[in-house]
Amino acid sequence: MTARELPPAEWSRLAGTPLARVADSLRPDCCRVLVVEDAGGRIVGQWALIMVVHGEGVWIDPAHQKRGAVARKLWTLAGDVVRSLRASHLFTAAESSDVAALIERHQGVKLPGAHYMLPVGE
Repeated sequence: MTARELPPAEWSRLAGTPLARVADSLRPDCCRVLVVEDAGGRIVGQWALIMVVHGEGVWIDPAHQKRGAVARKLWTLAGDVVRSLRASHLFTAAESSDVAALIERHQGVKLPGAHYMLPVGE
């Protein structure tokens, strides 16, 4: 078996794999695709390492919830900042059904699985 970085020219080989679901969002300037191939060159393992903008800790004072003004201002500013970072997506989490509904109203797509933050050492 061989482990290597799959060059963008070969990303079409990801068709039929779980990464095919997000292939349209993979960009060579912010993503590396790692694969393990068997002796015949068939991909038997994959992992995309993607540099993303992740929004964490969104909060609105209860006295200002359900009105929309604070959420709209945060959303507008976040969009401006994400675009200034030359990113095309903002990754975030929803800790309530209200927040999930708000994210989905803005074309947010729920990702599969539970997401974790892994330390990689120095």
